[in-house]
Amino acid sequence: FTEKLNEVVSGVQLQTVDALIRTIADYPTAPPLVSLSRENLAYAIYTSGSTGRPKAAGIRHEALANHMAWMQHEFLFNEADHIAQRTSIGFDASVWEFWAPLMCGAHLFMPSARAQDDLELLCREITAEQTWRCCRYQR
Repeated sequence: FTEKLNEVVSGVQLQTVDALIRTIADYPTAPPLVSLSRENLAYAIYTSGSTGRPKAAGIRHEALANHMAWMQHEFLFNEADHIAQRTSIGFDASVWEFWAPLMCGAHLFMPSARAQDDLELLCREITAEQTWRCCRYQR
């Protein structure tokens, strides 16, 4: 089968499950030794900014933790909440939409791709998931 598939799909390297299992078995079983710090990079976002040339902006753990603490203080998320991930993950504002609920045990709801362009469908999906509390403020 693999030989036939290689004839049809040239330039693609195929791996069998058996080969992958043998490869994985060679990895160490002990966790890697790493030094963690609040200054470690949490994620990088790529932007063209005002220059039109792509560049990475590194976000440290302390900045993300500070922002998430503020979000928790302002929005009072808890495990009973259902929060919609509405912003594209390629946009930096999406970060709070998926980290905030995960930090407090809330349900992270991903609307369907079709709902991105259909406001009525998005409203029906949000209502069905009971995500309205994502707009609740402490004050």
